[in-house]
Amino acid sequence: MNGDAISLRLQATIDRISHIDWENGRIYRPSHVPLTQEYLRRILMWKKATKCSETFGDWPHLDIAKCLHPELELPERIRIQVADVLGQSIDDISFCYCFIRWIMVKENDEVQAFNLPDPFEPIMLSFERGNRFSDYMGRNFKKELSIEVKHVPNPSGRGGRVRIHIFQTDPDLYDGVVPFVPDEDMNTETLDKFDIENQSE
Repeated sequence: MNGDAISLRLQATIDRISHIDWENGRIYRPSHVPLTQEYLRRILMWKKATKCSETFGDWPHLDIAKCLHPELELPERIRIQVADVLGQSIDDISFCYCFIRWIMVKENDEVQAFNLPDPFEPIMLSFERGNRFSDYMGRNFKKELSIEVKHVPNPSGRGGRVRIHIFQTDPDLYDGVVPFVPDEDMNTETLDKFDIENQSE
């Protein structure tokens, strides 16, 4: 892919990231759960296929582009734009850097030769739908991922409580399983329908 095409793809990616309300845009939707599970499944497939070392992160936080192209760096203007959008959220910035670097290499012949699904699309869709995930240290002191799936207001009006969904970072739970969200279902209409059908009080 030539430089102009990469520049256009990068700008489109920055525009996509910019349209997400990273600070105040949390909306709790049932579709967050299968989309996050699908991200975990896909990123594990890429980790196994690329045999990436922990130098490039560990599952489920893996910088695939850096693993395949260690010399790859983001243009300074891109870093500035991402920082302007995300502010001081280091975790969000780190993830978006991985996503943008992936966009830079995804059309390369070397990457296409793996013949694996796009690892970041499910989680980006979930972010666009109001999801955020964070690391969670479980009672067994194993690092896990969590997402907020429902905010339950306090009747007194003083805050409330958050129900979270914990994703255990055990690769065996995601290795070799069927897709949690098939490619043909990764569209707004289908995901909205899923949310309506699975919304609980």
